[in-house]
Amino acid sequence: MQCEHCLSEYEPCTYNHKRQKYCTDTKCQHDRNKIRSHKWRQNNPGYYKDDSARTSVYSRQKNERRRLGSAAKAAVANVKRVFVSHLRTFVKLLERQLLTFQGMLSFSAGGLSQTSAFETGKHLQRCYENGVILKESDPLLTAYLEQIYEEVTGID
Repeated sequence: MQCEHCLSEYEPCTYNHKRQKYCTDTKCQHDRNKIRSHKWRQNNPGYYKDDSARTSVYSRQKNERRRLGSAAKAAVANVKRVFVSHLRTFVKLLERQLLTFQGMLSFSAGGLSQTSAFETGKHLQRCYENGVILKESDPLLTAYLEQIYEEVTGID
């Protein structure tokens, strides 16, 4: 077959050989697209004339998607903020419970089974709030625990 643009001979595609009029050269394909676009514009003269309705619908949809995206991001950030605050509260509560348990174990091992675990936990909580490191080798903690021991034994 002969190309309508460059007039050279070409082998047509086996699936499109009845309708193919141009070869596969890029210049010929460009010419084919140019002619096809020109024909389409002639057949659809009013397509680009009154574009305001289509553009306004598109703009509204785009703004709505943008607004929904911002709202979703804000909701996710709020959920994260609430989760972190609940997590911090839970961690503080867990620390207090561990201190109570540790105090109960340390005083029951020291022979002070008559003091309640709650009171021991309160004393250890004060120790924790004052910044004393909870280690047995710490002299500040040892002095503080001895002071608590004297207070508890002085009650009897």
